[in-house]
Amino acid sequence: MSLATQEEKDKFLQEASRHLDIDKWGDFLLRWGKALETYSTPVSILEGTGYDNEFKVNFSGKDWGFVRLIPGSGWNMRRALMAKQPPFFPAKNIEEYDAKLVLNDEVQGKCFMCENIAQGIDAKDNPSIDNVVFELGKYFITPGRYPRDPGHCLWVPVDHDDNSKRVVPQEGNKLYIPEEGKTRGALITPQELEAIVKFCQENHFIAARNHVLDGMSVPAHDHWHLHIIDLYSYDLAPHVLDQANSWTLTKGVYIPKNTPFDGLVITQDASGFSGMACNVINNLEKDNQVFTLLIYKDRIHISPRKNIHDHRRIQIGAEMQIHSLDDPNPGEAINRIKQYVPMQNEFNWQQYLDYSD
Repeated sequence: MSLATQEEKDKFLQEASRHLDIDKWGDFLLRWGKALETYSTPVSILEGTGYDNEFKVNFSGKDWGFVRLIPGSGWNMRRALMAKQPPFFPAKNIEEYDAKLVLNDEVQGKCFMCENIAQGIDAKDNPSIDNVVFELGKYFITPGRYPRDPGHCLWVPVDHDDNSKRVVPQEGNKLYIPEEGKTRGALITPQELEAIVKFCQENHFIAARNHVLDGMSVPAHDHWHLHIIDLYSYDLAPHVLDQANSWTLTKGVYIPKNTPFDGLVITQDASGFSGMACNVINNLEKDNQVFTLLIYKDRIHISPRKNIHDHRRIQIGAEMQIHSLDDPNPGEAINRIKQYVPMQNEFNWQQYLDYSD
């Protein structure tokens, strides 16, 4: 299925209506689908995808509710599409772009996020390749090339990562050493955090950021995944993140009780919200911790991983912390969670919370 004809658009919206209110999201989804197809990814990649909202998993002797993604007929397209992803040919020489990009660099290779940005810039002269759903100055929002659900986007900084703003592993530290030649995650600024929280609130999205060593597939160009907050996949988020049922550490900072996992939530009620959140996040990065981030409405949820030395990119992802499983093999996902995710009261948050506004 493509979106070349009205009949195909109607079919796409009918399929999407299984997940979302088309009166609310239809115009956005058509714009998103058109942008997705500039990557040679058909919108039919989502056909048949569904959710099981009665899935139970036993952790610590108790059954907990999860929402599980059920792959549809289009799910198996992913590997084939990745294998035959058409090459990208920028319209300009790299020095002509008003952005710091890595495109077939002899040292750094190529960066798919930079290709997304270059394509978005090229589209200003060639609208037929327009892959940008939102343009926000320093950031482009583009479709995920192989989306998990309708409207799945990426929040991508225009500039490739500046290595001076990333954490370099210290010699002799054996915790979570990245693959050779890679640094750890980029340090987040309060300005970026404020921008993405504002965007999510105004446009009804959640944002998820995996760590370099937990699912981030393009570690040298920082990015977030954006998902429409109305999707069934996030039905349990209000319950899991319920501030009324939590351990409060200080105003606007709490640990949720409605989950078996340890995690820290910082809300916009916290004093110096963005500065405090970035301080905690960047302290974790500098201490060689691995964690994922999730922005939901007015809060950011930090989910840590155990300090286990014998793995690379453990592939759990950020949605797990609001009890959403997007792995088509839930048994494997649950085994990874049990191995790598701290249970309640197992993580020492206090050492990362020192902050003065």
